Amino acid sequence: MGEWFYEANILVGTPPQNVSVVFDTGSGQLWLPGTNSTACRAGNCTHPQAGYDVGKSSSWRYTGENNHWGGTGIVGAEVVSYAGQELDSFQTWVSLDQMRNNYGIFGHSPNKDKHSSFVLNLAKSKKIPRAVYSLNAEEAIDYRGTFRRGKPIVNNVYYGGFDSAKYEGPLTTVKYKGGYSMDFTNILVDGQKMTFQGKKKKTILPDTGGLSLQFPNSTVQAISERYGDGQYDRLGWHVACDSQPVVTYQFGNTFIPVNLTYEVRKQDGICRLIGVDVVSEDQEQFSAGPMFISRALMIFDNDKKQITIGKARYTDESKIVELHGSKVPGAVNIKKYKKKKSDKN
Repeated sequence: MGEWFYEANILVGTPPQNVSVVFDTGSGQLWLPGTNSTACRAGNCTHPQAGYDVGKSSSWRYTGENNHWGGTGIVGAEVVSYAGQELDSFQTWVSLDQMRNNYGIFGHSPNKDKHSSFVLNLAKSKKIPRAVYSLNAEEAIDYRGTFRRGKPIVNNVYYGGFDSAKYEGPLTTVKYKGGYSMDFTNILVDGQKMTFQGKKKKTILPDTGGLSLQFPNSTVQAISERYGDGQYDRLGWHVACDSQPVVTYQFGNTFIPVNLTYEVRKQDGICRLIGVDVVSEDQEQFSAGPMFISRALMIFDNDKKQITIGKARYTDESKIVELHGSKVPGAVNIKKYKKKKSDKN
């Protein structure tokens, strides 16, 4: 876990260079700052392992040039290794001038091109049974709480399967579309189901590179009314200083509770819920970052265009299950959940 995102160290090139990147479920390719780029030469690549030096790799093969992430870069085929898996001709973009945040992006969202999708390339190369991978954290991530403890939180990635010891309760499988945009059953505040405006169905985007949790204003108002006085000022919605707000995401019979205690901040004698991103009522997709993802076992199936989710279980036990077939053992499709009228979002 990096400062605001999932951080990974990958090996790139020959001899291998250790490069720190964002492990990103919100994008689909590998983008790296070049150590000789304008930004890095100016000292703007502040992480000591943020850059990659094309000139020091004997395995780099130039294939073209294009613009991405706010800058211009070159594209090539390169050796890339991560989590015990290695690809010897993986598409890699390297900045020449600058890129957003001047920090590498290791994208894992759906991508049909096997040359630029790490998980699809692994499957096509017969290194894993299918284009599927899973994420589970060793403890829950709370931005301010995590930083107060002063230690990183380990998040485990498993290509080709999942660790069945890392969840409890039901597993639910949900189809995704438009990236990893997932349908959900509801969002609950202290057990109360929220009502969302607009005719189109709302979705949730699990984004390891995202900054926080997005909720429509009416949901944050409901949190304030349940855990405070329901008042709002220019700094945010009020909550009681000793409150422990909990918001629960529902996917069929799977419930993922997120404790927002560390997102309560006191200023000018008033406590407010600061650590969430309030969005408009008509927004159709809500981003759900590491605070949500770390509280779940998530299995991303880029073959079948589906995500299987379960409530996280934090344990030293481990039981790896490789996924050869199209179904996750024990998982129930969200369509089989008998939705009540009060569940509709």
